[in-house]
Amino acid sequence: MLLFYPTHLLHYIKRKLSEKRKNGELLIPAKVVFDNVEYLVTEIGESAFDGDEDITALVVEEGVKTIRELAFNWCSSLKTVQLPASITTIENEVFHACAKLVSVVLPENLSTIQYCTFENCYRLQSVTWPQTLESIESEAFKCCYFLQYELPEDQEI
Repeated sequence: MLLFYPTHLLHYIKRKLSEKRKNGELLIPAKVVFDNVEYLVTEIGESAFDGDEDITALVVEEGVKTIRELAFNWCSSLKTVQLPASITTIENEVFHACAKLVSVVLPENLSTIQYCTFENCYRLQSVTWPQTLESIESEAFKCCYFLQYELPEDQEI
């Protein structure tokens, strides 16, 4: 089912999320209420928080399934990311140039790490891989100079 939300609703949601931040933490809720109507949040839109230097921590609630391309591109202060198991798709360049990001636990239902997802995350040191991971696309971890990883013995990519 494809839903199109009015632009004013999307701006309202982004403004409300920005107002609720505590010490740089951004919480993406599973649902929002607008004009007394409850909407489920199933995805984070393309370039939604692109270049937002105030975000230091990201927490996404269970129920969100997709993070669209460039959603957190150049969030240069982002240090921690907490993703729910419901995430099945993280598109291209989602965390590109999040230079302070140190570690990430990828959700268990993720099968592909797409093109340039973590490119230029210079300080990224550790990634916890899901058992469901099948492929890592080109340049997904380009310029992640300190990244050390070990895939589970029985996992082939």
